[in-house]
Amino acid sequence: MFVLSYDILSKFIATKILRFENGSLSLLDRNMVIIPAEVILKLQEDLEKKLGNEEAANIVYNAGRFETVTGSVRYLKRRDELKTVFSSVSKTGDPSIEMGREMLKFMGKGDIQIREVLNKGEKIILSSNSPFSAEYLKTRGKSNGPVCHYLRGVMCGVMEAYYGGKYRARELSCAATGLSKDCIFEFVRD
Repeated sequence: MFVLSYDILSKFIATKILRFENGSLSLLDRNMVIIPAEVILKLQEDLEKKLGNEEAANIVYNAGRFETVTGSVRYLKRRDELKTVFSSVSKTGDPSIEMGREMLKFMGKGDIQIREVLNKGEKIILSSNSPFSAEYLKTRGKSNGPVCHYLRGVMCGVMEAYYGGKYRARELSCAATGLSKDCIFEFVRD
């Protein structure tokens, strides 16, 4: 699920941040594919059946974390170039955080809101209208617990790339349970 405006798309193409060539899509010179949230959920379910819930959650979480830990290196190197696309930094005052939030939204990973940052990143609380919880509710009904393991990993990778160090990540509340509107995530530095 892509969330983008014509303005951002045109800037991405003009600055060659986003390229479509020979049937391939690349973002920041990284080959990308568009995968429905349903596919990640199916993979997660298949892993749960074979390995159990906890091990499946860890594998899916680590895949999401890998995506942003490795991708953030490219992103941070091109920070100045990205400022030309994401000129508004009103939420945090930090252009790199705002660009990161917008990049995740652009890639369809939800609108991530910063709720709280304590002690220069020792503890961070984020919320999201997770596409994974929305898809889960739509296709499976209410869940018994958190389902946004991939997104939790994606956000943790961003925290580790931006603040440095390792974080423990938990989904405190998942919209897929029907108990909240948004998913709430906590990241605590190890």
